[in-house]
Amino acid sequence: MKTIKEQLITLGMKENELDNHCSDLYILKNTISTNFINSYEFKCNVTTFRSEIDNNIWYEIPFAYTEDYKGNKLTLKPIFKNLIEFAGTPKFKTEWSEADFKNVNKALRKLFSIKTLQNHRGENKVIRGIQDIESFFGLPYTSSSSYAMIGNTNTRYCVDVEENYNIELFAITTDNKIILEAWDNEENEKYFIIG
Repeated sequence: MKTIKEQLITLGMKENELDNHCSDLYILKNTISTNFINSYEFKCNVTTFRSEIDNNIWYEIPFAYTEDYKGNKLTLKPIFKNLIEFAGTPKFKTEWSEADFKNVNKALRKLFSIKTLQNHRGENKVIRGIQDIESFFGLPYTSSSSYAMIGNTNTRYCVDVEENYNIELFAITTDNKIILEAWDNEENEKYFIIG
């Protein structure tokens, strides 16, 4: 899903016609932006202001600047620094075989073993094996027509130093890549190959 900024650039807005302050998005008022705002679902939240810098009128959309959270400035924690982000949306298996479970456990041990993880309550857990990983994250197995996975049901543990993308689940693609899926608070997903 594209951010509002990405949508506006696709419509023809230039980068210098878009700005932000923290999470508020500023958009230069012109034909493109006005047409966008007129069809914007939450236009009742949009305000305008005259810039003291360029004396132009700009739209302000509160909480619409999400690039810091959506990925442009994502900084992985050291434990995850060697992970490769999966481009696009993976197609997952809907059931796992015994070999799949073994491969996922192997990838989890490789990623987390001999490390100390801290949960959202500030409690430290030394990870020595798969039982410690399961105890820390929960990891019940579930499958559906969409995909099979083991889910993080026990704690908040983010992949990024900004603490925006929480580990939600681990799944396997149809071509046998083991994926760590992380979500931000708006359920924007990031996929990382761990095995």
